[in-house]
Amino acid sequence: MKFSKRQRVLNSSNLLPVTIVDDTYLRVTYRRNQAAAYLAPEVEFDAHLVGPWTSAQQGVNGVEIIVTNEGFGASIDRIEVLIPRTNEIDGKLFARLKVSEP
Repeated sequence: MKFSKRQRVLNSSNLLPVTIVDDTYLRVTYRRNQAAAYLAPEVEFDAHLVGPWTSAQQGVNGVEIIVTNEGFGASIDRIEVLIPRTNEIDGKLFARLKVSEP
């Protein structure tokens, strides 16, 4: 089956990072190809946009990190980072996805 360029773009949009805020968490979800894991993707957060940024680590500051294979292919993981809103200051909490080469 052959797809047009427009169809390929629309079909890949579900691979982009997504941020959702609910009553309990700032949730950052992204996909990671296992072959690219060496690029050390991580979510960082802070209550101030200028930082200093804190790396989201399992169990630190109440952070939960859930890694699952959601069926996008055997080598693609879905990473969900849950940052508790208790880390807010004056109702503000920012997050960013940082990717760097070690």
